[in-house]
Amino acid sequence: MTSKINDRTAVAAETIRDQLRARFDIKPRQVSVRIHRYSMGSSINVTVKDPDLDLAPIREIAEGQQQVRRCEITHDILSGGNLFINAHYSMDALDTRRERLRAPVESAIAKSREAGDDAMRPVEGTSIKGLFAGWDGRSRQYMATTEADNHVRDSHDVDGLLHQLAHVSA
Repeated sequence: MTSKINDRTAVAAETIRDQLRARFDIKPRQVSVRIHRYSMGSSINVTVKDPDLDLAPIREIAEGQQQVRRCEITHDILSGGNLFINAHYSMDALDTRRERLRAPVESAIAKSREAGDDAMRPVEGTSIKGLFAGWDGRSRQYMATTEADNHVRDSHDVDGLLHQLAHVSA
Protein backbone atom coordinates (compact mmCIF):
# COMPACT_ATOMS: atom_id res chain seq x y z
CA MET A 1 0.00 0.00 0.00
CA THR A 2 1.27 3.46 -0.91
CA SER A 3 1.69 5.96 1.89
CA LYS A 4 -0.24 9.23 2.02
CA ILE A 5 2.83 11.36 1.16
CA ASN A 6 3.58 9.30 -1.96
CA ASP A 7 -0.03 9.62 -3.12
CA ARG A 8 0.24 13.38 -2.65
CA THR A 9 3.45 13.40 -4.70
CA ALA A 10 1.85 11.46 -7.56
CA VAL A 11 -1.14 13.81 -7.56
CA ALA A 12 1.16 16.84 -7.59
CA ALA A 13 3.17 15.43 -10.52
CA GLU A 14 0.00 14.72 -12.49
CA THR A 15 -1.29 18.22 -11.69
CA ILE A 16 1.94 19.71 -13.05
CA ARG A 17 1.65 17.63 -16.24
CA ASP A 18 -2.02 18.59 -16.70
CA GLN A 19 -1.35 22.31 -16.18
CA LEU A 20 1.58 22.28 -18.61
CA ARG A 21 -0.54 20.52 -21.26
CA ALA A 22 -3.48 22.89 -20.73
CA ARG A 23 -1.54 26.15 -20.60
CA PHE A 24 1.24 25.53 -23.15
CA ASP A 25 0.21 22.37 -25.04
CA ILE A 26 3.49 20.81 -23.89
CA LYS A 27 4.18 17.22 -24.91
CA PRO A 28 6.10 14.62 -22.83
CA ARG A 29 9.09 14.78 -25.22
CA GLN A 30 9.44 18.49 -24.41
CA VAL A 31 9.20 18.31 -20.61
CA SER A 32 9.82 15.40 -18.25
CA VAL A 33 8.10 15.27 -14.83
CA ARG A 34 9.65 12.64 -12.56
CA ILE A 35 8.96 11.68 -8.97
CA HIS A 36 11.67 10.79 -6.46
CA ARG A 37 10.63 9.27 -3.15
CA TYR A 38 12.93 8.92 -0.20
CA SER A 39 12.86 8.57 3.54
CA MET A 40 10.79 11.35 5.13
CA GLY A 41 9.83 13.16 1.93
CA SER A 42 9.76 13.32 -1.84
CA SER A 43 10.64 15.55 -4.76
CA ILE A 44 9.55 16.18 -8.31
CA ASN A 45 12.10 17.04 -10.99
CA VAL A 46 10.72 18.93 -13.97
CA THR A 47 13.26 18.77 -16.81
CA VAL A 48 12.71 21.01 -19.82
CA LYS A 49 14.18 19.20 -22.84
CA ASP A 50 13.06 21.69 -25.50
CA PRO A 51 15.49 24.66 -25.67
CA ASP A 52 12.78 26.86 -27.22
CA LEU A 53 10.57 26.73 -24.11
CA ASP A 54 10.80 29.47 -21.49
CA LEU A 55 11.66 27.98 -18.10
CA ALA A 56 10.11 30.76 -15.97
CA PRO A 57 6.39 29.96 -16.50
CA ILE A 58 7.08 26.22 -16.30
CA ARG A 59 8.93 26.74 -13.01
CA GLU A 60 6.04 28.87 -11.73
CA ILE A 61 3.51 26.10 -12.43
CA ALA A 62 5.73 23.40 -10.95
CA GLU A 63 6.68 25.29 -7.81
CA GLY A 64 2.99 25.91 -7.14
CA GLN A 65 2.84 22.26 -6.07
CA GLN A 66 5.74 22.49 -3.61
CA GLN A 67 4.82 21.71 0.00
CA VAL A 68 7.49 22.46 2.57
CA ARG A 69 6.69 22.58 6.27
CA ARG A 70 8.55 25.20 8.30
CA CYS A 71 8.98 26.09 11.95
CA GLU A 72 6.72 29.03 12.81
CA ILE A 73 9.45 30.71 14.85
CA THR A 74 12.75 30.04 13.03
CA HIS A 75 11.34 29.22 9.57
CA ASP A 76 13.68 26.21 9.42
CA ILE A 77 12.49 23.35 7.22
CA LEU A 78 10.90 20.63 9.34
CA SER A 79 11.79 16.98 8.81
CA GLY A 80 9.36 14.67 7.11
CA GLY A 81 6.44 15.07 4.76
CA ASN A 82 7.98 17.71 2.51
CA LEU A 83 7.57 17.84 -1.26
CA PHE A 84 10.38 19.70 -3.03
CA ILE A 85 10.20 20.84 -6.66
CA ASN A 86 13.16 21.39 -8.98
CA ALA A 87 12.55 22.78 -12.49
CA HIS A 88 15.53 23.07 -14.85
CA TYR A 89 16.73 22.67 -18.44
CA SER A 90 18.31 19.40 -19.55
CA MET A 91 22.03 19.57 -20.33
CA ASP A 92 21.31 19.22 -24.08
CA ALA A 93 18.81 22.09 -23.96
CA LEU A 94 21.30 24.24 -22.01
CA ASP A 95 24.04 23.48 -24.55
CA THR A 96 21.75 24.54 -27.40
CA ARG A 97 20.68 27.72 -25.61
CA ARG A 98 24.30 28.58 -24.77
CA GLU A 99 25.45 28.16 -28.38
CA ARG A 100 22.55 30.32 -29.64
CA LEU A 101 23.77 33.12 -27.36
CA ARG A 102 27.46 32.78 -28.24
CA ALA A 103 27.57 34.82 -31.50
CA PRO A 104 25.48 37.80 -30.31
CA VAL A 105 27.33 37.96 -26.96
CA GLU A 106 30.76 37.74 -28.56
CA SER A 107 29.74 40.43 -31.07
CA ALA A 108 28.60 42.72 -28.22
CA ILE A 109 31.88 42.11 -26.38
CA ALA A 110 33.84 43.03 -29.52
CA LYS A 111 31.81 46.25 -29.90
CA SER A 112 32.48 47.09 -26.26
CA ARG A 113 36.22 46.61 -26.74
CA GLU A 114 36.17 48.76 -29.88
CA ALA A 115 34.35 51.54 -28.02
CA GLY A 116 36.89 51.34 -25.19
CA ASP A 117 34.39 52.26 -22.47
CA ASP A 118 32.66 50.48 -19.61
CA ALA A 119 29.05 51.04 -20.71
CA MET A 120 26.39 48.36 -20.31
CA ARG A 121 24.99 47.59 -23.76
CA PRO A 122 21.98 45.51 -24.84
CA VAL A 123 22.73 42.41 -26.90
CA GLU A 124 20.79 42.53 -30.15
CA GLY A 125 18.48 39.59 -30.86
CA THR A 126 18.42 38.41 -27.24
CA SER A 127 16.70 39.23 -23.95
CA ILE A 128 20.00 40.50 -22.52
CA LYS A 129 19.33 44.12 -21.63
CA GLY A 130 22.84 44.96 -20.52
CA LEU A 131 26.28 43.44 -21.11
CA PHE A 132 29.50 44.80 -19.63
CA ALA A 133 32.94 43.65 -20.73
CA GLY A 134 35.66 45.22 -18.66
CA TRP A 135 38.87 44.81 -16.75
CA ASP A 136 38.92 44.46 -12.97
CA GLY A 137 42.66 45.17 -12.65
CA ARG A 138 43.74 41.53 -12.81
CA SER A 139 41.57 39.89 -15.46
CA ARG A 140 38.63 40.32 -17.79
CA GLN A 141 35.24 40.72 -16.16
CA TYR A 142 31.93 40.06 -17.93
CA MET A 143 28.56 41.00 -16.46
CA ALA A 144 25.04 40.84 -17.87
CA THR A 145 21.44 41.45 -16.86
CA THR A 146 18.35 40.10 -18.62
CA GLU A 147 14.78 41.20 -19.21
CA ALA A 148 13.63 38.24 -17.10
CA ASP A 149 15.03 39.68 -13.88
CA ASN A 150 17.43 42.28 -12.54
CA HIS A 151 19.93 39.72 -11.29
CA VAL A 152 23.50 40.47 -12.41
CA ARG A 153 25.38 37.47 -13.71
CA ASP A 154 29.15 37.75 -13.85
CA SER A 155 32.12 35.67 -14.87
CA HIS A 156 35.80 35.98 -15.73
CA ASP A 157 35.27 34.05 -18.96
CA VAL A 158 32.72 34.15 -21.76
CA ASP A 159 31.76 30.47 -21.43
CA GLY A 160 30.92 30.92 -17.75
CA LEU A 161 28.72 33.91 -18.54
CA LEU A 162 27.01 32.06 -21.41
CA HIS A 163 26.26 29.12 -19.10
CA GLN A 164 24.57 31.42 -16.59
CA LEU A 165 22.62 33.29 -19.30
CA ALA A 166 21.41 30.06 -20.94
CA HIS A 167 19.29 29.40 -17.86
CA VAL A 168 17.26 32.60 -18.30
CA SER A 169 17.83 34.20 -21.73
CA ALA A 170 16.52 33.44 -25.15
